[in-house]
Amino acid sequence: MKEIPINFENDGKIVGLLRKVKRPKGLVILVHGFTGTIDGPAGTSWIKLSKALAKKNFDVYRFNFRFTSPEWKEFHKMTVAGEVSDLKKILKIFSKKYKKIGVVGESLGGAVSILALNKSTNCLVLWYPVIDLMKTAIPERFNTASALKELEEKDYVTIEKGSTGEPIRVGKKFIMENVIEIFFTNLYKKLKGISCPVLIVSPDKDTIVPFWQSEKAIELFKTKNKDLVKVKNSDHAWWKPGRELRDWDGEKLAIRKTVDWLNRWLNL
Repeated sequence: MKEIPINFENDGKIVGLLRKVKRPKGLVILVHGFTGTIDGPAGTSWIKLSKALAKKNFDVYRFNFRFTSPEWKEFHKMTVAGEVSDLKKILKIFSKKYKKIGVVGESLGGAVSILALNKSTNCLVLWYPVIDLMKTAIPERFNTASALKELEEKDYVTIEKGSTGEPIRVGKKFIMENVIEIFFTNLYKKLKGISCPVLIVSPDKDTIVPFWQSEKAIELFKTKNKDLVKVKNSDHAWWKPGRELRDWDGEKLAIRKTVDWLNRWLNL
């Protein structure tokens, strides 16, 4: 169950790791969220999830989108449209090698997963997915007087990564992206057309992406094979309320439900 570096070019480098098993039943692709990384929520979730899926005989690919790197030097080039393009390329390449593919997307990566989904995707799992970007806590970071001034002067806004406090520059392209077209036209239309099995796992005390967005999403999905798991007394990316301590029990539940769902539907 070793991880093999596999990178792709898409006007920039997509850096990834493929965990291989001897006789894979299929592939699961793990998609990180806004300011997330190849390691997933809490810097642990994708590592733990990939190991758990490998025990069920799935290959697992986790990756950094273009412009996501340990130094965050190019993150100002990141856009939702760009990340959708990255995931579409990954799906296109892997669909030639695997008959069964599942996708797990968290937060903004959930929206990206929905938008990039194609016929090669047999199963979808979303953790606290963004359905309406403007009604999350993400845009609030760009609406202060100091942020708007920095944006005007430098074409980016400097924010702190929530889990580590690292400074990250968010570019004008992302901030000014046409969210109405992306979310209220393309994403809502895509939601209603998805027929593969869908599981959503979301914390009920989410202060970044409100729980109602998961409730709305599960209603809109076309598929009859869908479920919503509410993780009680937990916050975004598996923090305890107050965001000072990690909710490891919430993360453990999310991983277990995700593995069970993928193992059920990718075995058909």
